[in-house]
Amino acid sequence: MTNKHEGIDNHLDFGELGVPNLLQAYKQQTRMLVDELDDCWSEVRKSKQMITKLVQMNDKLAKQLAVLKVEHEKVRWQLSDMNLKAGLEAGRLLTPGSNVHQGYKR
Repeated sequence: MTNKHEGIDNHLDFGELGVPNLLQAYKQQTRMLVDELDDCWSEVRKSKQMITKLVQMNDKLAKQLAVLKVEHEKVRWQLSDMNLKAGLEAGRLLTPGSNVHQGYKR
């Protein structure tokens, strides 16, 4: 039994029509996949570099945040001390028997 397409292959060269044969199609597909893979690896390298920069930025910001937290805590204690002193001074001035209005005499 003969293949009914066998005669077509022998008499018609698809290369003449601009249609690639199977091997040429596979080679072209392989080249396209390799190019796409190269592009992907290039993006991976760039992404790794960006990640490294972001990690460094995060470390720097974390250190700055720690310094600011310490400074914030110091300012809170200073404000608390100032409020305590102001409250004690106000309490001293308002205690019964103290002369709040020095110019006022009864």
